[in-house]
Amino acid sequence: SGGTGGAGGANGLAGAVGVKGLGGAGGAGGNAFAKGGIAQGGGFAGSAVAIGGDGGSSPEFSQAGGRGGDATAIVRKGKLPQQISSSFARAYAGDGGAGSVGGDGGNATLIFKKNLITRDFLESRLVPGGSPLVRGGAGGIGLTSGGRGGDATLVIGGMATQSVSAAGQGPSGTQGGAGGQIFGRGGGNPIVQGGAGGSAIAPTGSGGAGGTATIQF
Repeated sequence: SGGTGGAGGANGLAGAVGVKGLGGAGGAGGNAFAKGGIAQGGGFAGSAVAIGGDGGSSPEFSQAGGRGGDATAIVRKGKLPQQISSSFARAYAGDGGAGSVGGDGGNATLIFKKNLITRDFLESRLVPGGSPLVRGGAGGIGLTSGGRGGDATLVIGGMATQSVSAAGQGPSGTQGGAGGQIFGRGGGNPIVQGGAGGSAIAPTGSGGAGGTATIQF
């Protein structure tokens, strides 16, 4: 029988595909961690981008797909730029791999450590229509069941005490559920996006649930 797929790389490289044979399980995607420093001159917070690796897929769907890697990015306490976009700070988790059972998407967390920052202040500096700052990984396609979408969490401030969440949708038959979304005050694209659930191939199979989007502030 096939061996197990290799683990993902240290900073979010994709998980290895399951070894051929009768098919191995897909390896897990690598987890990614990024911590921005303090940029020189003026004490501005440095950029922090973390991208989790995708889980490996199992050949011929014989065994489980690998789980997507988690992504954690931390922006430290310096001054924030006038415009904040996903190129400055983002955490995108890896997607689950395909298999007999789809791998779950990874979880993504982005933390702004500055103590006195408010949700309104952060949203006022977001680039309109930009890509999400936090995105959970999508669940993998499965023969009998799709993987669950990963959760996405944005933490604003080191003293966050409140929380707002948007739950992902449950599956509809073989179709996976959509991930929860939280939009900024400017509308446009969501700033926090839960991962979509994976779909199932077999007519009697079930899709995966979507991941939850959360802002703590």
